[in-house]
Amino acid sequence: MGQSATLYRIGQQDFQQILNNPDSVDVLTANKQYEVFEKTFAGLQFILSKKYGEHDRELIDQIFYPKEFIGEQIDYANLDYENIPEEFDPLKEPVYFNNPDIVAKIYLLINKISDSEFEKLFNPDELNSHNVYPGTVWNKQIGAEYAFHAVSMMGEFSKLKALFKNATLNNDFLLSYVG
Repeated sequence: MGQSATLYRIGQQDFQQILNNPDSVDVLTANKQYEVFEKTFAGLQFILSKKYGEHDRELIDQIFYPKEFIGEQIDYANLDYENIPEEFDPLKEPVYFNNPDIVAKIYLLINKISDSEFEKLFNPDELNSHNVYPGTVWNKQIGAEYAFHAVSMMGEFSKLKALFKNATLNNDFLLSYVG
């Protein structure tokens, strides 16, 4: 088992309910569409970041790590473990999201990258030398018995583009869960 990133497309009305009471809405039933990027999200982020300058790279980083959130962030580094309040729930995490304006900006960036350009940006040796999660698994071998290669990553990129396109066209929010 490894880390994955899941992006959920949420409509305006459902997002408003989440905003009013984050515990009241089941994201699994409220979402219009979702995509799971199983062990590939860091690779996608790394590949897409190669194309853009610093300002645009900040938007690329927000694909999986949005800046906005609902709820409270838990500062585990400064948590007083000896005096934890009874109501403290260590499993309760903030809901990170990209609003429709940020979604549209990100879509404009990733939509500029063609499949052939993405394939050229994919360099397994570079991903491995930078130890991009999940480690030195990136390869040039293509086939059903292999993963983390250009063809599989192009499939992941297509899923990402389609999700952002649909969210942009419908003025939806994208919620992000990485873990």
